[in-house]
Amino acid sequence: MVVLKILGLLIWLLIVPYCMGLLVLPLLKEEQRTNGTALLAGYILAFTLLEVVGIPVVLLAVYHGLTTFCMLYAALSLLLAGAGAFLTIRGRKKGYGWSPAESFQSSRSSRKQKGMEEKVMTVLFLALVGFQMYMAFTRASFDGDDAYYGVQA
Repeated sequence: MVVLKILGLLIWLLIVPYCMGLLVLPLLKEEQRTNGTALLAGYILAFTLLEVVGIPVVLLAVYHGLTTFCMLYAALSLLLAGAGAFLTIRGRKKGYGWSPAESFQSSRSSRKQKGMEEKVMTVLFLALVGFQMYMAFTRASFDGDDAYYGVQA
């Protein structure tokens, strides 16, 4: 059961946003077409879709709004992810387009050429995320008050 939950997380947190981001890559310059860009663009599309679906559901649905939202959002997310994967595969078969494997190889070689400034910034970023996680787990109030979590969000 836990394995299925982990698989579901991988699908919804990595694969679906990545495939959604493949829709945007043909609009970008050649050097900007990377796997990271595809994932980031997919998340931006996912957040946009969340607002486009969520606001009308909140305003128009009287009963079962969450169920309606979840069904619409999941269906549209899967539709966009499928379209991104389909267009990328079709483009590769026709001889043009972008290859995730080639992008991965080029990003590996460019990772070796990082400057000192980029390494320091990466370490600072990871230190800040670690500090935030430490503070969230050690200083959080667990009194059951939902207002605290609303402010934190």
